[in-house]
Amino acid sequence: MARKNRTKKGSTTGAEVYDVEAIVSKRINCGTVEYNVKWFNYPSEQNTWEPIDNLDGSKEMIDEYESTHKGEAVPETEFLEVGNGFDQNWTPVKVFGATKRPTDGRLMVMIRWKGNKSSFEFADVANNLIPQLVIAYYEQRIRWKTGDKLERNTCYTSDIDDSNSVSATQ
Repeated sequence: MARKNRTKKGSTTGAEVYDVEAIVSKRINCGTVEYNVKWFNYPSEQNTWEPIDNLDGSKEMIDEYESTHKGEAVPETEFLEVGNGFDQNWTPVKVFGATKRPTDGRLMVMIRWKGNKSSFEFADVANNLIPQLVIAYYEQRIRWKTGDKLERNTCYTSDIDDSNSVSATQ
């Protein structure tokens, strides 16, 4: 079973690991290949679209999906429709994606709402109305540079030559 690391909600100590049960489908979203992932022990309503970079350890499942669906057309999204979850007073549950709208380059976030509804919303609006959910999304995906490599959830020593700054150590 493939594994994916995600920061545990509300945790400052470690990462919660989710198991991939199946790759359900594939799409190209604004030029990025994404796979629709069914998570082990979660209902299909909680499937998520994930770029391949988020699916460490799932290579065999992706290869199996690709060989089974070889030659099939892959849907491609060309523009993003903006939802109206905030206008409808829906209750946000989590931010589960971010992208730029191809038509004008505006940053959009994908929000899952109570009742298993999802929509794209403008990031500047979400930043003002649900800042903690937006911050949680980005904290889960933060990468720190260590030497020549990028690693997730790893800080590095930084000596900044500025009298007002503080050195960070691991």
